Amino acid sequence: MTGVPPASAVGGEAPTDLASGVRSVLVGGIVVSAVLLIVGVLLWASVGFDDATLTAPVGPVAPGSLDAWAADLVYGGLVILVATPIARVAYATRTFARLGDRTYAAVTAMVLALLVLTVILGYLR
Repeated sequence: MTGVPPASAVGGEAPTDLASGVRSVLVGGIVVSAVLLIVGVLLWASVGFDDATLTAPVGPVAPGSLDAWAADLVYGGLVILVATPIARVAYATRTFARLGDRTYAAVTAMVLALLVLTVILGYLR
């Protein structure tokens, strides 16, 4: 027994639905990230690989230029790539809470809180 009650007992999702949901979140995040990164790099290549244009999100790039679009797409793809595991933990937390499994919901909620705190502290630094 895993401690997860059957879905019929709580009216929620079965544990196999948790696995398929997590897989969907991860695959979706990776696909969106990959598309943004590929399009951004191709766009960047079309205007020439100038190291100075994509060194920082706020830099010498003129707003509305192709360089700016390329930078936005690349940075957006990277942000989504980093956020995907956080979304996976959030999905698992919600699913465990809906299943009524307080132990797993609490553990995943603590992991989620630590991940969010890490992102906030990294941003403020």
